[in-house]
Amino acid sequence: MSRSKKVKIFKIILAIIVALILIGLIIYLMPVMKDLSTNEGQKAFEEKVESSGFLGMLTLFALQFAQIFLIIIPGEPIEILAGMCYGGIGGTIFIMVSAAIISTIIVFAIRKFGKRLVYDFCDKEKVKKIENSKLFQNPKKIEMIMLILFLLPRNPKRFTCIYRSNITN
Repeated sequence: MSRSKKVKIFKIILAIIVALILIGLIIYLMPVMKDLSTNEGQKAFEEKVESSGFLGMLTLFALQFAQIFLIIIPGEPIEILAGMCYGGIGGTIFIMVSAAIISTIIVFAIRKFGKRLVYDFCDKEKVKKIENSKLFQNPKKIEMIMLILFLLPRNPKRFTCIYRSNITN
């Protein structure tokens, strides 16, 4: 079986797995999110995480990983949860350390797999066309575009960082 067929099969399987996980999470977390809108639910959640010990921290770390890696999940609710569970300073430290760990993992994965991974998910010719465009050949213009993208609210900023680091490697 050729590499392109394996990649297509992998994409389909990955899409199905991600869709099933997201549907399962939505079904599982819907009552939890409704409970978090009340003071009693917030207290119960905080007690549950605190009583879970390391497993509670691992759960919050997994949520943070999903938020950073999946790009489209907003970070604010997870930051609020961390603050609720570990206080303002503890939650901030937890989020900063977990974000640093996860970002480091992503950077090393990009360095290892690099453009090959981008080519697996995007058409190689289109990526080459973008890379060879006048816009990407001018570092000043690219930096200005990246600045504008970072200033846009609700823009998946991690995606732009990952893609930019792929182009320069």
